[in-house]
Amino acid sequence: MIKMKILVCVFLCLLALAMIAQTVNALYQTTEPWPTWRYNLARQGSTSNDAPDSNQSIWFSKNVYPSTAPIVAEGKVIIGGSGGKLYAFDETTGIELWQSFTLSGTPKELTYLNGLIYVGTNNGYVYSINATTGAKLQEANISPDQVLTCIAVAYGKIFFGTYDGHLYAYNASTLQYMWQFDTGGPVYSSPAIHSDMLYFGSDDDKIYALDISNDLGASLIWSYTTGGNVRSTPCVGGGKVFVASSSTEHCVYALNATTTTPFGELVWKWTTTYYQLDDPAFYNEVLYVVNNYQTAYALRATPTSGGPNYNENDPAIKIWSRTVGNYPGAPVVADQKMFFYAGTYDLYALNTDDSHPVWTRHFEADSLRNVVIADGRLFVSTYSKITCIGDYYPPQTYYYTVTPPGHTYTIEMVIANATPGATINITRLTSEKKITYTLAGIDLAKSTTNITLPDEMLGGPYTVKIGGGLVSHTPVDNGTHSSLYFKYYHADKNPLTVEITGTTVIPEFPHALIPALLMAFATATMAALRKKPKI
Repeated sequence: MIKMKILVCVFLCLLALAMIAQTVNALYQTTEPWPTWRYNLARQGSTSNDAPDSNQSIWFSKNVYPSTAPIVAEGKVIIGGSGGKLYAFDETTGIELWQSFTLSGTPKELTYLNGLIYVGTNNGYVYSINATTGAKLQEANISPDQVLTCIAVAYGKIFFGTYDGHLYAYNASTLQYMWQFDTGGPVYSSPAIHSDMLYFGSDDDKIYALDISNDLGASLIWSYTTGGNVRSTPCVGGGKVFVASSSTEHCVYALNATTTTPFGELVWKWTTTYYQLDDPAFYNEVLYVVNNYQTAYALRATPTSGGPNYNENDPAIKIWSRTVGNYPGAPVVADQKMFFYAGTYDLYALNTDDSHPVWTRHFEADSLRNVVIADGRLFVSTYSKITCIGDYYPPQTYYYTVTPPGHTYTIEMVIANATPGATINITRLTSEKKITYTLAGIDLAKSTTNITLPDEMLGGPYTVKIGGGLVSHTPVDNGTHSSLYFKYYHADKNPLTVEITGTTVIPEFPHALIPALLMAFATATMAALRKKPKI
């Protein structure tokens, strides 16, 4: 009896571990990630991957009130949010996979590399975090200074800027201090890296270019003085560093990325009439930028003539412009489409060739914050949650082995946009002609299931219930197996119970045991006859 109890406990522990593993691991692995702020180390805000042609939503996350832009890696959408935590959601379904520990302070923008997430906070802490579990690996404390930027990871080091005007380098594995470079103002500008060079701006009105190839410290190659503080993240492409300047100048600088001139080299400068410009995106030798006064632009990275000073409508540099809503956010570009939000609640997708709208999407009473692109889909952070926009992910196939007494059967399930439970419950199979299992989804997400059952185990006609409600289904019987196809919506984030009831079931006295029992009966009869006393 004691051995039986031990076996039951071991089984329950293994089952619990299996359920935990399914919760932590994403349904699909990311093949086209968005691993850091503005996509890559060059902060280009663009990718060569696909992007959605429609504005349909696949899923909405739970409310986490994002404080950072999303990153996408390992099949997860990861974001900083409420309570000073990071949250990871399944990229396919939006199901929450983990919450991190509580960080000290509000998280800044995130970076993923080789299974780790790097993040700094406004309380002066820097963390490396396991991307699979959300567990803390290392931390560094630079308080009372504050981290203001996204962390860049390269050459075994992490780089970040702080309120006290420092650009720090720490060891990426141990988070031990290595060196710092000091400026004359707070550093809000996230570092961009190309080759051995690191570029960033400061509130001392300068753009800096550092050689970071030496572990002992950075070498200043050049610094360029602008007309105001520089909080924009530099964008590196086509041999140039593009930086949007302060609101007092409302212009974009294009600087020679490789010059060794100590004060930098201006290639061109483009000025708008109104307001500040947001971080630019570089894509196929074109610069995409928005200003805070209702306008999106496409600019030639290399103007056709003239220079170095260009005004807003100079045809030598401007390809097109389009009026949009107020206060548009930093654009991202992919698949010949420029994506950005404007007017607080409206998401735009413009064709990059001529600016005509591919689609727009209005978010009712949930203001937009950031847009990223991964695996052909948009992941949009709003005031309260994350929304995934695009086409549904391809279905995933699962196989389950069930073993009612004397039998072994295989059940196949093909599921799109949902995660099934670890087991199928057959305890009510013979008594009620019923099997049950769970499906986890997310609020208002549409999912599909095609489950194939052996007719011998459970035959039709069938009824299907999800969460206690009847669901219409399309049965197909090939003579030995029946396939049931049905669609449904997840009403909330909690797992739903699926009940499938048939009309016939395997005999309570299994056919497979009959030959063995007949043989046993015959053997027993012959033995009895041999023992029968002679008269």
